[in-house]
Amino acid sequence: MGELLNTGFEIDLGVDIIKNRDFSWSFNVNASRYRTTLLKIPSNMGSASLDGGYLSGNYLRREGTDYFNLYMYRYAGVDQETGLGMLYKKLTETDLANYPGQSVGDIVTTTVGSQATRFELGTATPDLVGGLGTNFRYKNFDLGVIASWQMGGKVVSRSYQYLTTQTIGRGVHVDLLDAWTPENTDSNIPMRMLGGTDFGNWTIGGSEGQYSDFSLFNADYFNLKTVNFGYTLSNTLAQKLYLGGLRVYVAAENIFFKSAKKGLDPRQVIDGTTINPFNYPQTKAISFGININL
Repeated sequence: MGELLNTGFEIDLGVDIIKNRDFSWSFNVNASRYRTTLLKIPSNMGSASLDGGYLSGNYLRREGTDYFNLYMYRYAGVDQETGLGMLYKKLTETDLANYPGQSVGDIVTTTVGSQATRFELGTATPDLVGGLGTNFRYKNFDLGVIASWQMGGKVVSRSYQYLTTQTIGRGVHVDLLDAWTPENTDSNIPMRMLGGTDFGNWTIGGSEGQYSDFSLFNADYFNLKTVNFGYTLSNTLAQKLYLGGLRVYVAAENIFFKSAKKGLDPRQVIDGTTINPFNYPQTKAISFGININL
């Protein structure tokens, strides 16, 4: 059996900035960090070519390394002569006959996906995740704000991959407006075409292209999660209405979200594997309500 080590810490801080009869203001922030390290793997799973590690999807798992160590193809941009996407390749001894003047370990580019090489690209695990909140009260009015955030880590977006793949009847990403053309040869987006071996716009048999860092993004985000504004009826007025209390409020959810890549929502995954293109997005909502105590 394999052995894993989970480590981490959490910090939660809160402070009352102002607190008196008519006005109060409090603030709190929390943050956590966690890591999963692979300590030991079964002897029959390791490969000498992978320094004793083994492949699991987009991950290279090796003793002493982060469990979510990304191991993927690296996108090398566009061949400015042909408009085709390229991947990086690390040369081995058997490659040298086709690459005169090069040495073992040199990095070259290729437009042939099956010749590309995977590389370690960092961890999918975020550096920090957390939240913050603040509450205001002025006489009978109150305002509460809660936000969540994440720093670090990487995530594969299959949504972006699908939207940059040209298939009849499928939507496309706005990035394709700047794709390579004979008049726009400086673009980092391969040429628009239906099919072919284009690593950005057409996946070729799975790993090459679909799981290159063309679709790998930083997983940073900030989300204004909830805003709640309310008014509480005074006790005197509530008693005249034969009520124990009454509060009216308006609440908004997910009214602001910012991520490293527009349209990317890292909240949908926790380990960076993929953001599935068929997931429902988190919805924005505004609601009104009345709380009545009898």
